[in-house]
Amino acid sequence: MAFTAGSLLREAGRKLADAGFESASLDAQILLAHVLKRSREFLLIHSDVVLQQQEQAEFELFVNRRLAGEAIAYIVGEKEFFNYKFKITPSVLVPRPETELLVEHTLVFLQKVLQNISDEQQKTIRYHDTCTGSGCVGISVKAMLPLIDVSVSDISKDALAVCKTNMVAIVGYEIPYFESNLLDAVPGTFMCITANPPYVSTDYTNMLMEKKLKEPRIALDGGVDGLDFYRKLIPDAYKKLQEGGALLVEIGEEQALSVCEMYSKTGFTDITVYKDLAGHDRIVFGVKNEVLS
Repeated sequence: MAFTAGSLLREAGRKLADAGFESASLDAQILLAHVLKRSREFLLIHSDVVLQQQEQAEFELFVNRRLAGEAIAYIVGEKEFFNYKFKITPSVLVPRPETELLVEHTLVFLQKVLQNISDEQQKTIRYHDTCTGSGCVGISVKAMLPLIDVSVSDISKDALAVCKTNMVAIVGYEIPYFESNLLDAVPGTFMCITANPPYVSTDYTNMLMEKKLKEPRIALDGGVDGLDFYRKLIPDAYKKLQEGGALLVEIGEEQALSVCEMYSKTGFTDITVYKDLAGHDRIVFGVKNEVLS
């Protein structure tokens, strides 16, 4: 029996809503658009289009995967971030909208650094993104500021493989990358370092795993209090930053005080906490010794 796009979307939306998915209708639209290789807008305008049996079966499979808790980005294999499309696999964390703030504030800092210097001088500005995963932060910065020297690192070979694919797709070539536990195997010094490290507590990570969350534990579990990676990263980054350089990290919404204390004890100045659109503490910024005027 043939079904139209509209009838399939209504049925899938109902199933997803009954299962507690807040974005049920949107999820159904994204999945069906992927199956048909069309835009969501096309589906809304052409709700009477009839699907072939194979297309119906594929859509049903995708809806069932979503009902089992798999992220939309893993099902369709991509996620839009900072207006770029990133390849996403279960080897990497799905980029969150709030992480775009990390890119935005990094760009603000770097653009301030780049003011009043020549294109040739811009090439000497070094920026590094660790815990890079899909590369969404580091690659987005490189795409926006193509002249600066950008590198990335991650402890996971599988994550770096995904990241390399995204480098070529978005900036056209591979940028330097390192397989490294935070900054341990990353050479040189930098004007800016960013990180979105694992910051979920082990207990909460266990709960998420029990709920069949499909994202990699290695990208989530930040230890008993979620702060293990900051304890190592912050002092290590301070050593690798040039005078006036900045470290920006994403944090959990209740971690600002602890992370700011680590920044302060390490020697960072101009420490600032930025909130996400929901009003939660999300990004911590700090400068090594010298505050840019």
